[in-house]
Amino acid sequence: MTTSADPTLQTIIGWAVRATGAESGWLLGLDGDEFSVLAAAGGSQPGSLVGRRIEPRGAAGFAAASGQPAALRPGPDDTSNAGAGGVESSPSSVLAVPCDNGETVGVLELVNSPSGGFGIDDIEVATLLADIAGTAIAESSPTSTVAGPKELGAELSHLAETDPERYRQVATIIQALLGQS
Repeated sequence: MTTSADPTLQTIIGWAVRATGAESGWLLGLDGDEFSVLAAAGGSQPGSLVGRRIEPRGAAGFAAASGQPAALRPGPDDTSNAGAGGVESSPSSVLAVPCDNGETVGVLELVNSPSGGFGIDDIEVATLLADIAGTAIAESSPTSTVAGPKELGAELSHLAETDPERYRQVATIIQALLGQS
């Protein structure tokens, strides 16, 4: 089963792969103590990776845990850096950059630089794209909750007591949304 990637995230990872010359790349969203592949580019069947769940380990795990990018050239027997859950079992180079939106929400991971290793220019480009991805990941996350009627009522009552002018503005907007005048 293939899951469709968010078009914004797909565009971001596509540009990261093109800009760095990487062979493949993934946007990995943090989901509890696992990653979920949100978008993929390059390789033979990137769309088949979307939705795959993997452990946060290797360079991607480091980037998620530390909030810092990691660029390395793993040895041929190093399986801790297998990209997107083993798709690229022994990459020649790996770049993992945290996607941040006030907190780390995922990782942009690239493998196999044409020059044999990712340089500072690649890290800068990937970091810029990862920052954009962080916002897109956070905005598309289903974890944002809406206050219930009781909580919302209590917050509105508190606002009316502490800032009557702001309350009038909010109440006017709410009335308009509800179709009341």
